[in-house]
Amino acid sequence: RLNTTAASEDWWRTDNVNDESSSEGVSHPFEGNPNFRQELDLSGQCLSYIAGLSSTYVALTNLSLSNNAIQKMESLPHSLKRLDFSHNLLREISGLEQHFHLTSLDLSHNSISRITGLESCTGLTDLSVASNQLAAVTDLELLDRLSRLDVSNNRVGAAEGLRTLSLNGRLLFLDTRGNPCARRPNHRQQLISMLPQLAFLDGAKMPRNGLRPPSPNNHSG
Repeated sequence: RLNTTAASEDWWRTDNVNDESSSEGVSHPFEGNPNFRQELDLSGQCLSYIAGLSSTYVALTNLSLSNNAIQKMESLPHSLKRLDFSHNLLREISGLEQHFHLTSLDLSHNSISRITGLESCTGLTDLSVASNQLAAVTDLELLDRLSRLDVSNNRVGAAEGLRTLSLNGRLLFLDTRGNPCARRPNHRQQLISMLPQLAFLDGAKMPRNGLRPPSPNNHSG
């Protein structure tokens, strides 16, 4: 349930925010019935938490919460297909257990040290966890539709920290730049052998070889 507040235009704020002059809660303008809104941009609003979104925006598909100071993922509409949570203060991934429709997720520029909580997001095709604190990339095995993954600028020290990605048979684009492992002279050769399904690694096209299966997007005849 939402309350209106006086302003130069219509503003809505979740009713658990007591200080209406504070920028720490969700506050945003909109036109029309919020129940039918499909896109919402709350980036750069100095938010420290979010509440009430899931009960208000029941049809929301695209949401940006980037460039805030949010520490916990919560109250996110289950209808989301694209979510940008980059440039926040997250230490873990949570609150996505019912987000079966999510296809694109940006968690870059946070403080995440381990990938967890994505097991139910089986529709994900694009995932960015760039610029976090990951020493290994694991627990993505159930994301069998994942085709693009950005793990650049983390703390992965060796190619072994990426081995479980061999189970993501549709993974075609992988970015590992900025990790210690990417500076090793044999890094590219190791990943060619370990992840034969890749089409592009660190922005460069991978050579075709007998190990790489055909792209699921290519159909003969």
